[in-house]
Amino acid sequence: MNQTRTKQLNSKDVHFFAVIGLILIATTIFSYTVFERKQWFGVYSGENHDWLTASTLIFSDNWYREGAWNLRFGMYDNPASPEFTTQLSRAPYLSYPPGAVIPVYMISMLSQHEPSVSMVMSYNLFNHLVITILLALTVYYFLRSLKLRAEIAFPFAVIPILLELFLPSPFYYHQNSFFSDQAVILPFVIVVFLEVLRTDATGRLRKVIDLLQGLVFFYGVFTDWFFVFVAFVFYLNRLLSGEIGFRDRKEFFRGTFKFAVWPFLGLALFGIHMTIFMWGNLGSAFDYLQNKYFVRAGMDSYDKTTKWEYFQQVKGHIVQGYGSVGMIILYITLIFVVSTGFYLLIRKLKKSSVSSEARRIAQLAFIIVVPCILQLYVFINHSAIHSFSVLKLSVVIAVVPFVLLPVFLVILSRDLKMRINSSHAMIFVMLPAILLTGLYVAWVHPGYKEFFAEKNQYWYRLAAATTSHTGANDIVFSPEMYVPDRPPQPLSLTMKRMYQIKAIDEIGEKIKDSQGYYRVVLLFSRPPEPGSYWYPAVLAADRTTQDTVFCAYFSPESIRKYLDA
Repeated sequence: MNQTRTKQLNSKDVHFFAVIGLILIATTIFSYTVFERKQWFGVYSGENHDWLTASTLIFSDNWYREGAWNLRFGMYDNPASPEFTTQLSRAPYLSYPPGAVIPVYMISMLSQHEPSVSMVMSYNLFNHLVITILLALTVYYFLRSLKLRAEIAFPFAVIPILLELFLPSPFYYHQNSFFSDQAVILPFVIVVFLEVLRTDATGRLRKVIDLLQGLVFFYGVFTDWFFVFVAFVFYLNRLLSGEIGFRDRKEFFRGTFKFAVWPFLGLALFGIHMTIFMWGNLGSAFDYLQNKYFVRAGMDSYDKTTKWEYFQQVKGHIVQGYGSVGMIILYITLIFVVSTGFYLLIRKLKKSSVSSEARRIAQLAFIIVVPCILQLYVFINHSAIHSFSVLKLSVVIAVVPFVLLPVFLVILSRDLKMRINSSHAMIFVMLPAILLTGLYVAWVHPGYKEFFAEKNQYWYRLAAATTSHTGANDIVFSPEMYVPDRPPQPLSLTMKRMYQIKAIDEIGEKIKDSQGYYRVVLLFSRPPEPGSYWYPAVLAADRTTQDTVFCAYFSPESIRKYLDA
C-alpha cells in the first residue's frame, strides 16, 4: 500500500513539474521573442494591418472617455467632436461584435490609464504567451490521457511552443495587429484545451468545465464570426461521437440545447447590439449583415473574382506567414484529417473495433483543423484580401502535423497488430518530429522581417502637432495636413479629426450643423505670407500661436462673420 501511494505521489510530482517546466520554457522563449520584436513595439508603421490595432485603440478610447454603456458598446470610427451631431455621423462599425475591445477597455479602467498603442500591443503579447502555454498544456494533457509516459508527452508538448512563438505570422500579428481575427485565437485555444480536459472529467468537475467552455463560447461568438464555425464543428463532433444521441429525441434536444445555448446567447446579444444601431429595426440589422456576408463570401454582384483566384491569394498569405514548406505541411495535415475520418468510417461500417486513442486523436484534429478551413473557404473574399485571415492556422500547425500525426501512426500500427514496441516506436517518431520542428522553425522564422516596417514618423509628428494645439471641442482644418478616419492610425494618436481643405468656404459646410460651444482651428506648417490666399483668414482669427506649427483659432461667431463677409 505504501508503495502504491509513493508511486501515485511520484506520478503527481512528475505531472506537476512537467506542467511547471512547460510554463517556464514557454515564458523564457516568449521573453526572447519579445526582445526580438521590441523595436516595433508600441509604434505604427502603416504596413501589414496595424490599422487593426488603431481601430481597437479608437474604440476602447471612446469607451474610456465617454463610458462603454453610454455608447451602448458601439465601436465608433470617429471620436466625439462638435461636428458629429448624430451617432450615424460618427460612423459606427457594425460588421463585427465588440468582444475584442472589451479586454483593452477593462485594462484601461482598472489601471485608470487611457488606452494607448503600447497597452493594446501589451495585451496582444499577453494573448500570445497564454496561447502558447495552453497549446503546450493541451498537447501534454492529451498525450497523458492516452496513457503516454511523461517523458514522451513532455518533449512533444515543447513542439507547439516553438512553432507558435517563432512562425512569422503569429510572431507579427500577436504583437502589432489586434482586433477580432487576433482576439478570437485565445478563446479558440481555450475551448480546445477544455475539450481535452472534459473528456476524462466526471461529476462536478465535468459540470464546471462545461460551464467554463460555455462562457468561452459566448465570448468567442461575441468576438468574431470564426467562433460560429468553431461552435458548429464542436457540436458536430459531439453528434458524431455519440455524446449527443440521435435515437432518443428528448435526449437529442436536451443535449443540443445544453451545448447551443451559450453560442446562441452570444449571437442574440450581437443581434440586440446591431438592432440598437439600426434604430430598433431588426430587419435592417439582418439585411446589413447579409450584405456583409455576401461581400466576405465573394458573392456580391460587383465581385468577379473566381474561387481559384481567391485561393491563389490565400496561398500567398500562407507562404508569407508559414513559408512554402508551410503550404506542404498544411496539405499533409488536411490529408491526415480526411484519412482518419475515412479510417474511422470504414472500421465502423465493417463493425471493427477502433481504439479510443485513435478515435480521440482523430476528434482532436477534427475540431482544430475543420473550423479554420471552413472559415477560410466560406469567407473566401475576406480570407483573400486579409493576410491575417491565416493566423488561425498557426494553431493547426502547432498541434496536428508534428504531434498528433506521428502519435496516430504509432497507435494505428498497434491497432493493426503490427509487431512493434509502442514505447520504442513513440521515441522513434518523437525525435524526428522535434528535429523537423527545429529545422522548420530555423528555415521560416527569418521571414518575420517581411511583416515589420519602420515607424511612420510623419504620423507621430502630425499627432504631436494636433494634440498639443487642439482640444475636445475644436473642429480642426488645414490646407496641408490631414487626419482621416481611414487609415485610422493617425486618428488613434490624435483622437481628433483634421480636415484638409482647399478653400475657406469648406469650413462653413462642415460646421453648419455643429451644436454647443466649439472652436474652429486652422493649422499651418508655417505662417501664411502676406498676400497669400489664407492670410486674410489668419488676420480675422481671435488669436494665433506658433511653435512647431502655426495655429489660428476662431469662435463660432468669428468664423461665421468672416465666412459671411
